[in-house]
Amino acid sequence: MVVKPIINLATKYTDDVIGIGVRKWTKPTNLEGLRLAPKITKDTVCISQNCPQKIMKLVDTLPVKVIPKEGLQMIDEVSLGTSYIMDLAIPSFNARLANGMGTIKSKLMSLPLDNKTLQAIKNANSSDELSFLLKDIFAKQFKDTLIKTNKVFYNNTLPAVEKQRLISAIKKEDFSWTFNMYKALSLKSTNPRVLEIEKILKQKYGMDFVALNDDVIHAEKLLRACELMHKNGDKLVKNYIVTDMMPATGKCLGTESAVLHSSTNLDKILNPCGTEGLVAKTNELHTILHEFGHFLQPSNIDTITIPKHLEHVRATVSDYAKISGNAELFAELFAKIRLTPEKVTKEELELFEFLKSAISI
Repeated sequence: MVVKPIINLATKYTDDVIGIGVRKWTKPTNLEGLRLAPKITKDTVCISQNCPQKIMKLVDTLPVKVIPKEGLQMIDEVSLGTSYIMDLAIPSFNARLANGMGTIKSKLMSLPLDNKTLQAIKNANSSDELSFLLKDIFAKQFKDTLIKTNKVFYNNTLPAVEKQRLISAIKKEDFSWTFNMYKALSLKSTNPRVLEIEKILKQKYGMDFVALNDDVIHAEKLLRACELMHKNGDKLVKNYIVTDMMPATGKCLGTESAVLHSSTNLDKILNPCGTEGLVAKTNELHTILHEFGHFLQPSNIDTITIPKHLEHVRATVSDYAKISGNAELFAELFAKIRLTPEKVTKEELELFEFLKSAISI
């Protein structure tokens, strides 16, 4: 399938990409567009309130034609990649649905989705039918969010402050939608060990909502990751969900929640043959620690200009850090520092501290 070469990279990139057309899949780049955005001085659209509904209506009025042709093509390719990955997960998700389809449908029907979507969920009679419907729902949300952020990013009538406010609102809405959807798809664990770990995560580490979906392998890794974070005084997430219906290895949702792919299909998603050397996969906690790293980074992480004497350090962290923006670089650095501190160079530590201490906006 043509989409395979971009699957492993494209889906994860979109966690932090603002302008999809800015990034090239074939060579290392930074999000230069957003960093240079403050130079824009044209007329602005006035945003008097931070009301998400009003902001979303304003974004809907912005023209799609401002997105470069290359950007639109890349959005289509990334969307195709997410659909492909979710296809891989449908068999295992179907197995879970068999034990709780009625419960999941009921929870989905209680969400503020559009009437057409709610009716389609209601009419889904089999787990297979519901699974493919959910795949389409997630794929549409994913693509719509990319289009919205790029409409803002490439619109030269908006100065940097307005762009950042709009993009923050778009992300906030997407994070809320995503969390509520995955929460609705979660079933209560029944495995004694998983239940024990969920209890520890709540009582010892202060998590509010934990749904590990009876994934013992992931639960054990998560517990070890939290122990390591706690030992180092790092902030932990409040909500954590493990799911099969995840179009990536993991995703952080703002500053409070994380959704990670179950261990069932993780090897298929990582596709070792296509990502050799991409990240420090040698440590089985890498994916979890990487996502946790996103919760500790400044909100303006991708607008930060890295000092020239540290620019080369990106390539020493991992291949993924080399071809990604500052957000993924930070998360890769954090995972490396926590998991293999003996391998961290002085320059890598200097770069991490520089990014971490940058003033949030």
